[in-house]
Amino acid sequence: MQLYLPSDSHYRALDQYLTAGKVRRIFLVCGKSLRRLPAGAYFDGLEARLGVQVVTFSHFSPNPSYESAVEAAALFRETGCDLIAAAGGGSAMDVAKCVKRFANMDLTQNCLAQDVPPGNVPLLAIPTTAGTGSEATRFAVIYHRGVKQSVAHIGCLPDAVLLDPRLLETLPDYH
Repeated sequence: MQLYLPSDSHYRALDQYLTAGKVRRIFLVCGKSLRRLPAGAYFDGLEARLGVQVVTFSHFSPNPSYESAVEAAALFRETGCDLIAAAGGGSAMDVAKCVKRFANMDLTQNCLAQDVPPGNVPLLAIPTTAGTGSEATRFAVIYHRGVKQSVAHIGCLPDAVLLDPRLLETLPDYH
């Protein structure tokens, strides 16, 4: 296993982005496999290096549920994070986009039926798969009561994207 440290240009630029944005606490939406990738090493050392705390949310499945997205939004609020980072494939991106959209909503009511209130939480997308394009769209997909729902809003667009081709090295050849 090769360890990538923040001396890599991708991650030096990310350090600069976080510092310039005065980020103190990140809400990281990711799968458990992130720890084996360069981005995982980056987030593991972030607090010691920059004093930025990382709150991790991984309680979602492929084809994430509405309930997981609401749970994530509630945890985001409780922990006082000031940036959302999505690291992974389409499911991580979808949950993070919903957190961004639901962050200022009444979580006791159906968020899919509410108007999107003002407010913008920064979203950083770090794709670890190729082909979903989720890091470049305003759409998220979640399942509510077993029915596929498209969550679409300009506010779901990521504010920044980190593209590290090394994150694709562990994908099967098919991908």
